[in-house]
Amino acid sequence: MPIIESTLEFYEEIRKLSNDELREKTVQFKKRISDHISGKEKEIEELRGQLNSEEIGIDEKEKLYTTLDKLEKESYELTQESSTRSFPKPLR
Repeated sequence: MPIIESTLEFYEEIRKLSNDELREKTVQFKKRISDHISGKEKEIEELRGQLNSEEIGIDEKEKLYTTLDKLEKESYELTQESSTRSFPKPLR
C-alpha cells in the first residue's frame, strides 16, 4: 500500500477518537517511552549523584561527565527509537 494511502487510513482512525481517547493515547505513548528509557535514566541519576560528591577529584569528575554525556545521548536515541516505533509503519 502506498505511503499516502496508509497515512490517510491512519488519519481516519485517529480522527474518530474523542479528545479523552486521544489524551489516553498520549499517556500510553509517554509511558512506553518512559519504560523504554528507564534503565538509562536511572544510570544518569546515579551518575549525577556521584558528581555532587565533594570527595572525588577533578580528573574523576571529568571522566564521569564524559560518561554522563554518553548516557544522555544514548537516552535521547532510545527516546527517538521508541517514539518512531510507536508510529504506524507507513509514517516511520
